[in-house]
Amino acid sequence: MFTDKERVLANEASLTASLLGNGLNALRKADIYNKGLYYQAFFSLSIGIERLLKIILITQYRCAHEGDFPVDLDLKKIGHDLNKLCQRAGVPFEEGSLHERIVSFLNEFAVKSRYYNIDSMLDKKIQYYDPLCQWALIAQDILGTTKRRRTMGNKRELAAMMDSISVIRFHDLQGNEINQAMGLLDKLENRTAVQQYSVQYMFEIIRKLVAEVRRLERVRYMMPVLTEFFTLYGPGLTPSEIRKKRDWLRLY
Repeated sequence: MFTDKERVLANEASLTASLLGNGLNALRKADIYNKGLYYQAFFSLSIGIERLLKIILITQYRCAHEGDFPVDLDLKKIGHDLNKLCQRAGVPFEEGSLHERIVSFLNEFAVKSRYYNIDSMLDKKIQYYDPLCQWALIAQDILGTTKRRRTMGNKRELAAMMDSISVIRFHDLQGNEINQAMGLLDKLENRTAVQQYSVQYMFEIIRKLVAEVRRLERVRYMMPVLTEFFTLYGPGLTPSEIRKKRDWLRLY
C-alpha cells in the first residue's frame, strides 16, 4: 500500500514518462514543414528531463535516509537549470560531446529562449538566440555523425521540373529562404536521418538518467518502483531500433 508521498511520486514518474515520450515523438516528426513540433519537443523534453533529474535527487536522498522523503531538499533554488541539476545529481555528460551540447541547449530553452518568439515581437532586448537556429547547428553536427546514403535519384532533373511548374517559398530553421527546388530536396533527403539520429542522441541522454534511477533502486528497495515507469529506456534497445521507433508512448 502506498503512502501519500509514494502515491504522489508515482504520479510524478508517470507525468515525466509521458513528457519524455511526447517529446521524442514530436522530435521524430519535426521538420521545416512542421516547425511547431520542434517547440513541442523542446518544451516536453526540457520539462521531462528536469523532472527526471529532480526524481533522481529525491531518490538519492531516500537511499541515504532509509527511504524517508526529504524535508530540506530545496530544488526551487535550482529551478529549471538542467546543468546544475545534472551536477547535483552526479550524472554529468562528457564535456564537448553532442549529449552535453543537447542538455545545454535544452537548459537554455528551459531558462529563457522558449520566450524568443514573443520577446522578438515585443522588440525586447534579447540576450539569447533563436532556439530553432541553435538546434539547426546541433542537427547539422548530428547529421555529420551519420552514414547517409543517397535516397533520391535524378534529383537535379526532378528539381528542374519542380522549378518549372511551381513557386517555392520555405524558410529553414535558421530563417533562410528556400526558393528553389534543389534546396528543398536537399532538406527532404536529409530529413529522415536528422529525425532518427536526433531521437537517438536524446534517448541516450534519458537512458543515462534512468540508469541512475536503476542503480539507486538496486541499492535500496523502495516504493514506488520508478523504473517500471521508464521501461523503454533500459539497455535493451539497439541504436538501430531506437532510430526506427516512431511511437515512444508504446513499449512495442
